[in-house]
Amino acid sequence: MEYIEKEYSKRINKESLADIQKGIHNYIIAGRRYLRTSYTAKQLAADIGTNTRYLSAAIRKKYDCNYADLVNKLRIEDAKRMLSDKNCTLNIDDIAFSCGFGNRQTFYTAFEKFVGEKPKDYRRRFLNVEDGIIIFE
Repeated sequence: MEYIEKEYSKRINKESLADIQKGIHNYIIAGRRYLRTSYTAKQLAADIGTNTRYLSAAIRKKYDCNYADLVNKLRIEDAKRMLSDKNCTLNIDDIAFSCGFGNRQTFYTAFEKFVGEKPKDYRRRFLNVEDGIIIFE
């Protein structure tokens, strides 16, 4: 797959690449479509008027990852903000779902991949938490 992306990277002109990357930003990042569990690369490509191969090449070139990793990185950044917020009363599973993850395991796997620790450990570092209860000093 990476070989195919490289071939499409060579074929795409700078103007088209910039348009696709702008579309990625507008739909995925600014439009926060990454929060939709069922929003696919195919849908994004259709929304910006390209195909998935050019989309993949543009994502790889701009963000140095694939579509799934880009979406998961954005979701994890939202989760990190929520996990470190003393005013957030959601439990970890609710945070996962509100950030666009379809199930708990996918969230935990992605969180450990991108952050290097479990969500509960991350939360503990920012909050005084014992057995899931925030301790206010």
